[in-house]
Amino acid sequence: MVGIDDRTIDDWRFAIFPNPANDVVKVEVQGSKFRVQRVEVADVLGRDCFSRSLRHAQGTTSFAMTDVLDVSDWPDGIYLLTLTDHDGNRHTQRLVVRH
Repeated sequence: MVGIDDRTIDDWRFAIFPNPANDVVKVEVQGSKFRVQRVEVADVLGRDCFSRSLRHAQGTTSFAMTDVLDVSDWPDGIYLLTLTDHDGNRHTQRLVVRH
């Protein structure tokens, strides 16, 4: 089953799909308040698997971001994908990789 994990919190939307993933996963964020500064992925044991800093245009009233992660060489398993905003707030969703 292919699904979309979608969360709406305050004035932004955070979605990862497909989930489970086997080759690439898209991360979409839309809203007017949440500005993603960093994307991090850890396995269920807390080991870091991926990390990337992001930059945004300043002075905008709305925001949309799409990032693509290549998970084709990641081992099957459950991962925690965390977005961190400019204020240090962290938002985490579960990502399943299955080949």
